[in-house]
Amino acid sequence: MKKIYKIYAVLAFLIALLLTMLPAEAAGKMRLMDEYDVFSTEEEARVAEKLEQLSVERGIDYFVIFPSAFANPTDEGYRSYVESFFSGNGYGEEKTGAVLLVDMENRKIHVRGFGKMYPVFASDSNIDKVTELVGSALRASDYEEAVNEFLQESYTLYRRYNRSFLQKLVDMMISLKGLGIALAGAALITVGVRAAHNRNTKPKAAEFEVAGSFKLVNKQDVFSHKNVTSRRIERSNSSGGGGSSSGGSSGGTRSF
Repeated sequence: MKKIYKIYAVLAFLIALLLTMLPAEAAGKMRLMDEYDVFSTEEEARVAEKLEQLSVERGIDYFVIFPSAFANPTDEGYRSYVESFFSGNGYGEEKTGAVLLVDMENRKIHVRGFGKMYPVFASDSNIDKVTELVGSALRASDYEEAVNEFLQESYTLYRRYNRSFLQKLVDMMISLKGLGIALAGAALITVGVRAAHNRNTKPKAAEFEVAGSFKLVNKQDVFSHKNVTSRRIERSNSSGGGGSSSGGSSGGTRSF
């Protein structure tokens, strides 16, 4: 019995130690602001808990905002609002965080990254990927899934930009292993084809030639003139609504 009590005591000590190691700023934040009342009470509790949990686990300060009527529904208006809302938050020296703002009134999605999330939303294609997934869930009126898509896809992109040296090394080894297997397979196929060809030797055409029966006729095409037609291809100036960056944040707005 004494041994069991000792084990419980050690476990309790470890749990207490882990709790003290959690970032102090993680607690007491309102990570979900639902002024538009899209979530039920149960959904709001689940989403808020998930935002809190993943913020601590990933070291990314997550916030989701469904504001009421937005006074300035422009990319600059959203940027200014989100940066002001996020001010004073963020994890680590880089103040890493990510914010999803959904303007239901004007059917706009704004995403913004801070710190280590900056390169994620500095890319138009990344903004398109995240907002398309979020928008698809919003159009289906599945608001909890919209938040899940934001958390999942933005983190997938985040890992591409923030892999450790060990992770990059492992990825490289996996890639080299796959390449080696592909090359080995190609070599085996080549050897097999050559072996089959050697086993099925066919007679050559020269064996059927009659002496003096082959004559070469020289033919030439003479061009008297030529016409060259050229057409200038215009370059499109449309960027599809690019992302924006300001100071330590980056992001962009898309419709849904």
